[in-house]
Amino acid sequence: MNLEPSATKVFLNQIGDVSKLIDFVGNSHGIVHVDLDKLMIEDGRHLLAYVEDKKFVEYSKVLAEKICKYSDLAEGNQVILSLGSLRVSDFRALTKGKQFENGELSDSAHGLSHYLANKELLNRVIKIVRRVRNVNKRRNIDIAVYSPGNPKAMTEFKKALLAGGLRRGTSFRVYAILDNPTDVILADDILGVNIDGLIIDLPRIVKNMQGFEYDAQNVKYDLSTNSSLKVIDAVCDISRSPSKEIIVMAENSKDVVRYSVQKGVYGVSVLPESVREMRKVVSDEEAKII
Repeated sequence: MNLEPSATKVFLNQIGDVSKLIDFVGNSHGIVHVDLDKLMIEDGRHLLAYVEDKKFVEYSKVLAEKICKYSDLAEGNQVILSLGSLRVSDFRALTKGKQFENGELSDSAHGLSHYLANKELLNRVIKIVRRVRNVNKRRNIDIAVYSPGNPKAMTEFKKALLAGGLRRGTSFRVYAILDNPTDVILADDILGVNIDGLIIDLPRIVKNMQGFEYDAQNVKYDLSTNSSLKVIDAVCDISRSPSKEIIVMAENSKDVVRYSVQKGVYGVSVLPESVREMRKVVSDEEAKII
């Protein structure tokens, strides 16, 4: 009750497991995002290997329970699941991974291109998300996909969701996660496929712009440079409709959070330990605008 009120949502970026978020999630408006790729990789065995062994139902129950823990932690607030954050090489390294991954894809491929090249994997993941929403009754769960690539691919993704029993609507929202300059350039076309919004993974984009691999660890990069703020400009300028939600992943950068609020974004996603401080930054910046 002593947190500063804000119109701009302040989400947690899911870093680590549930136990590491308990002390911070109450200060947030939800979680953006829970990484399904990481949950699958942590299991150590390829999802389709469970299908082959006729143990997919048991596997889906276990993964659904893990997702439900994040849903319960958010206490009804929005939780966005993500697909496509990790490379194909990470999936090939799993038990039976080489057998069940498309051999024509590069090891470095990730995002929507990975899932569209492996439709069975995509369809099974959709079944798990449907179990969370319809069987486990966690209705605060939405979905996002990394590196959508182009409008045609995003349309295919929406069709796969619909065929799998997940209909986009007021209680189930669909997002695209932009994580490279090409996605930013095509943001208006991707948004035009009639999705609910865009999530700007600014750390990944900035790493790319500053000469690093998007998943490079322990490298120094600056989120608040003029070029990175122009990324926010570019995306916000093409999405003026109030029904389209823009969420900026800002880590712990106060400059990025302030700039995002000035641009009128729907929300920012910050590191757990900085969420309380960022709530104040957002509130102060909104007061200046008013």
